[in-house]
Amino acid sequence: MYTLRIEHPVRDLARWRGAFDSDPLDRIGSGVLAVRLWTPANGGPAVAIDLDFAELGRAEAFEARLRADVWPGAAAAGVLTAAPTTGIYTSLP
Repeated sequence: MYTLRIEHPVRDLARWRGAFDSDPLDRIGSGVLAVRLWTPANGGPAVAIDLDFAELGRAEAFEARLRADVWPGAAAAGVLTAAPTTGIYTSLP
């Protein structure tokens, strides 16, 4: 199991959620097995997203598509306040 972790500050959580829910990259079709959404406990304007994949290559491909097709777009510019940070993780044995 591989988890693509994405973190970024947002302008407005409700607007971000609408953009996320529009699912521009077809998460299920792209191999996402589970999604977990996080926001700071102090209510700060940021989100963290965990996307689980069975294969490392699918996680890497999804991240590349986010960078190329989603984050540079006008919709993301209206929601994000800084470039997202990402990492792909796997569980320790």
